[in-house]
Amino acid sequence: TPMQWDSSPNGGFCKADVKPWMRVNDDYTAINAATQLKDPESVLSYWKRCLEFRQKHKDTFIYGGFEVLDPEDKDVVAFVRFSEHESYITVTNFTGKHVNWSGLGDVKVKEWVIGNYGVDDHNKDLSSTVYLKPWEGIIGKC
Repeated sequence: TPMQWDSSPNGGFCKADVKPWMRVNDDYTAINAATQLKDPESVLSYWKRCLEFRQKHKDTFIYGGFEVLDPEDKDVVAFVRFSEHESYITVTNFTGKHVNWSGLGDVKVKEWVIGNYGVDDHNKDLSSTVYLKPWEGIIGKC
């Protein structure tokens, strides 16, 4: 669909008197770039934090090693990125349901540092089972 820039007609993709080549999604008044820029909990804000974190830790996330965890799991994608000085785990639930994921293996999470729902609940329990909300993604320091 056309990019939903704001809540104006046609999502700001084109002028109100112009018919876009594809139908604008019905949710453009609530879900659009301008709204997400103002919301610190939005998907856009989450990805901005992830990209800033990646740049800050580029020896690990850009140049470091990569290991997939639990590759047989159909719901969760998890991997570890590591360098000589640090390592981080990323765990993402790709379903619309709650998931109890126990694929950490030997990985020990010291602290969850970024999450699209926040990380406070995860830091209360750093056990071998990770409880993920629908569509949740978290990054932890190992």
